[in-house]
Amino acid sequence: MADINHKFFREKLYKFTNKTFDIVSTIDHPYSSPPVRLIDGHHNLKILNNQGLKPLICIWDINLPNLNNYRYELAVDTGIFSVKDENFFIFSDKFFYPLQKPKLIDFKELKKRTWLVLKKLCDLPKKSKIIRDKKFIKNFDEITDIYAETINNSGDGTLFYKNLIKNIYNFIGLPDLANFAASFSQSYFAEPISQEWIPYCIQETKDAPYGFFNLLETSLFKKPYFRTAIHNKVLFDKENLNTILYLIKNRTLIPSYQVFLWTLFLADIKHFGNDYGFFNRLNKIMTEYGYKFPEKIQLTEHNKDSENIIQFDKDRSFSCFLKNNNFVIKKNNPMKNSRISSLPALYCHLGSNLNKIITDIFEKKIKSPKIIKMGIIYD
Repeated sequence: MADINHKFFREKLYKFTNKTFDIVSTIDHPYSSPPVRLIDGHHNLKILNNQGLKPLICIWDINLPNLNNYRYELAVDTGIFSVKDENFFIFSDKFFYPLQKPKLIDFKELKKRTWLVLKKLCDLPKKSKIIRDKKFIKNFDEITDIYAETINNSGDGTLFYKNLIKNIYNFIGLPDLANFAASFSQSYFAEPISQEWIPYCIQETKDAPYGFFNLLETSLFKKPYFRTAIHNKVLFDKENLNTILYLIKNRTLIPSYQVFLWTLFLADIKHFGNDYGFFNRLNKIMTEYGYKFPEKIQLTEHNKDSENIIQFDKDRSFSCFLKNNNFVIKKNNPMKNSRISSLPALYCHLGSNLNKIITDIFEKKIKSPKIIKMGIIYD
């Protein structure tokens, strides 16, 4: 069985990035309201690092913000108040995160509408309701202060996300995890790993059976193989290699997720995150071609790289909007639980207790996931 010189490619990767690492993680994305599963994912990566497997956390920042997932990707999510209103979106859904600056939204108006939703809720006795509402708004003020500072100190969406993770982790009492995430994370879009390393791999393997062009004849890669920096349009001509390489190096053409994973295979770098079955397909093709495939290159099973260790039992959110100069409060259609467990929403409900619950879960004092009820204060 033939061998690929993985060591050769790995050394080239280290030279291009000026970094050494054993794992690349792709679980991070420039979320406006990061899901709590990232804490679990970063914790798992930190454990692997302590075991001698050094990670590179690659922030996947070449997708357009998704309106269908707006509570994570566009808005500052409080849990109970949720509305698709561009006035409360930190980002536009028209541009990649690194090509736009986060917007300083009107937090006073967001607070006002959150307060109106709280007043609308009739789920507690009057005295308990007053206490709940005050604590919720206190927690809201604390977490949105973090947001305002982070927005003001961030020049683009990727930097905003990197700063936000560090600031929130420090704020909730996880300084070691904050330093870990900050030290090992970087952009995909704006770094040599996409601009130099991937073009090199395409050029170097142009005549090899395991090369990019040959693998295009299989079912390995899904279209689009590349996209432009502003619109999700395919811009690809496999007969024009020099043009493709030039456009990648100039950040006009951006290699897809699966093209990136293919280059990790060349260097035998392990992957932490969802590969959507890519490495299994590649393994099958390489076996058919007579090549030995790296062992355990995909570290995590499908959707098991991280867990929402704290979850709302269900979505009880409301929208609050002006109509004929009056505020209208309306119950939202519930979203999936996996799309509502964000760090700002959880802090609004848990306050300083968020740290204790996370610590107890990591120390296995309580079971995960911890289920809480939206609209109830646990602080």
